[in-house]
Amino acid sequence: MVERIARFLQVPRAAIVGDLVLDVVEGAPERPGGAVWYCARALSQIDPEADVVLVCRSAPEDYDALVPGLETFGFPVHWQPAARTTRFSFHYEGDRRIMSIDALSDPWTRADIAGWVGDAIGDAPWAIVGALTRADFPLETLSALTARGHRLILDAQGLVRHGQLGPLVSDGSVDRAVLGHITALKLNDEEAEQ
Repeated sequence: MVERIARFLQVPRAAIVGDLVLDVVEGAPERPGGAVWYCARALSQIDPEADVVLVCRSAPEDYDALVPGLETFGFPVHWQPAARTTRFSFHYEGDRRIMSIDALSDPWTRADIAGWVGDAIGDAPWAIVGALTRADFPLETLSALTARGHRLILDAQGLVRHGQLGPLVSDGSVDRAVLGHITALKLNDEEAEQ
């Protein structure tokens, strides 16, 4: 127990930063989702002692539906309220996932990075940026992270998905300047083609 507490007081090796999400799959009740949720869930199975910190936000009214469950993965959680919780709904047509964006949180800002996010992640060498659309982490926000010395890992969904309500739209019209801030990029087949 003492070792676990000591680990929480040190600068983490990595931070996972992004919005918490509520998903509706095939009309079922809302369930937690988003990059922070799924990274933490996977990491808790792979290495429950991993030296990471989770930095996230959601609307205050969705706190109980999201944060206590996230905390069960065993990593330190730094949460802040947002005006809205990002919401997706999707269903399947055969093997094809049909998605819609039902609500979007506001973009992460330089002020977030200079303030509460920077306080939470300290000098962590790695930051996994949990962008769900290209609107989530604008170029100036990514620039603020790299200016602090963080190496960024990004899922390409955060580059190709448009940040607009309605049916999910994605394409390859990526601002190439963003790529200069990314150390590692995870792509699926469709994202790579785009």
